[in-house]
Amino acid sequence: MKLAGLHLSVSDVSNALKLGNKDMPMGIIMNQTNQNVFRLLTEASDIREIGDINITPSVKIKDVASVSYSIKDPTSLYRGNGEQAIALTIQRPYGGAVLDTIKSVNKILPELKKRFPQLDFKVSDSQEELVRLSNAKLFLNVFYINFQIVAIW
Repeated sequence: MKLAGLHLSVSDVSNALKLGNKDMPMGIIMNQTNQNVFRLLTEASDIREIGDINITPSVKIKDVASVSYSIKDPTSLYRGNGEQAIALTIQRPYGGAVLDTIKSVNKILPELKKRFPQLDFKVSDSQEELVRLSNAKLFLNVFYINFQIVAIW
């Protein structure tokens, strides 16, 4: 009813949310030691900021809608560590190291827990132990091959 009175549609609201609440990669600079991603960050950091997104210059989301945290009926199910959960899969960047990615995720987890206290973040599987074991075996195999080559000469 509010939308019709303002000559707006659900699509207008949807488009405003898409345009006014995003974290979008704009480019990347890579060299031998670093990878820097440049982003356009207009993403709301607080739920109140979503209500302040403009649909038109004079109409905000909060003028036509109630903005709140809620629970949507699930359309799929994931269980992590034996509990109902939301799964996030984080992959290493192209050419990046798996252990560096795992270390980076572990480093930002405390910040995420602070920023979203209503969520309980847990790592159900990082494959860190498997990668460390594989790396150790690879190192030993390379050392063994090099040792044999030196011993033969």
